[in-house]
Amino acid sequence: MARRVGGGLVRVTSLVSPETDAHVYQPTAADSRALGSAALLIENGLGLEGWMARLGGASGFHGKRIAASATVEQRLMREGAATSVDPHAWQNPRNGMIYVRNIAEGLASADPHHADIYRTNAADFAAEIERLDQWIAEQCGDDVMR
Repeated sequence: MARRVGGGLVRVTSLVSPETDAHVYQPTAADSRALGSAALLIENGLGLEGWMARLGGASGFHGKRIAASATVEQRLMREGAATSVDPHAWQNPRNGMIYVRNIAEGLASADPHHADIYRTNAADFAAEIERLDQWIAEQCGDDVMR
């Protein structure tokens, strides 16, 4: 999402690769160096990256920090007898649109000279996600993701 919103104006470094479980990820020295020089840290939030606070302190990170999931409607998940907040909020397209807007605002805050570009990219991307949400509703019924 950050790559789409930032376009060619940003260099995105993902600390957790797609093949890795973010819940149990163990940051590396390279992650600490990358974060230490970053202007913006975009976290999922909702407890997904429990290790991020330690990494932020160890890296000397002084940039801006945002949670992409800020302002989403939190859903609960049940694991056995325990109930917790589901940190996978992006899986609902409506929340994905919120993530995109939050990322755009984070980028705009870190790089105000290009704020309009980030917001335009976010609006275009959110429109794509909205079309996907509509398609899902047509295929599966309107209440599937609600």
